[in-house]
Amino acid sequence: KETGEEYFVFDPPLVYDAQGNETVATVALTPVSDGVRMSYALDEAFLAQAVFPVTIDPVTHSTSANKNTEFSCIAEGEDRHYDQGNEDIKVGTFEGKKCVGMLRYLKLAPLESSDTILQAQLCMYPKSSSASKYIGVYPINKDWDKMTVNWANFDPYDEENIGQDAIECQKGSSSSPIVFDVTNLYRRWCMLDEDGNSQNFGVAFHTPLNIPAPNLSLLYSSVASSSRQPVMYLYYVSHA
Repeated sequence: KETGEEYFVFDPPLVYDAQGNETVATVALTPVSDGVRMSYALDEAFLAQAVFPVTIDPVTHSTSANKNTEFSCIAEGEDRHYDQGNEDIKVGTFEGKKCVGMLRYLKLAPLESSDTILQAQLCMYPKSSSASKYIGVYPINKDWDKMTVNWANFDPYDEENIGQDAIECQKGSSSSPIVFDVTNLYRRWCMLDEDGNSQNFGVAFHTPLNIPAPNLSLLYSSVASSSRQPVMYLYYVSHA
């Protein structure tokens, strides 16, 4: 941006062929009339030996995740909303109360109707957890407002609010990111219902029902430092 504000960062673009042979593409930036065009140059020796198709797989990191996501945490029996200054989302039992975290991406990838989503992975960073803890990710089925949602008005054990079947359950971690596969749910988010309304309500994090307390994990929220904020990795094929 002209102001120098950073919007996103690209990892070095990984290139691989049908047999898994890998290289890294060279990035070229060329001024054009309406901006700058980015293109990739591939090593000729790699291409000569490659088994097609060859895939270029750049990973983009948003540097403004806190602007693109919203979060909350509802606690059993409480009727007040979650402090949006908290850098963590509580999952499990905290001070004797069950806690359920909530997260929603406000802006989805600008995909074309012809694009195919291969995989969507939600990466959450632990502030406090361990491999002995378990975290389940569940679909939220109903719209919610971060400034008003609470346990009293959004019962997490009501199917109308939050799906009761986990999309995936993962062990916690003391430092490594915890990755959840949310591919099918992300595909649903990108679709409209019969009335033309978005189905993007986000995900909930809570302890699986068969895991006894205490089972508390703290996940970094959208207001944590940029290196610890939630990250969505989206892999797709463009047919444009």
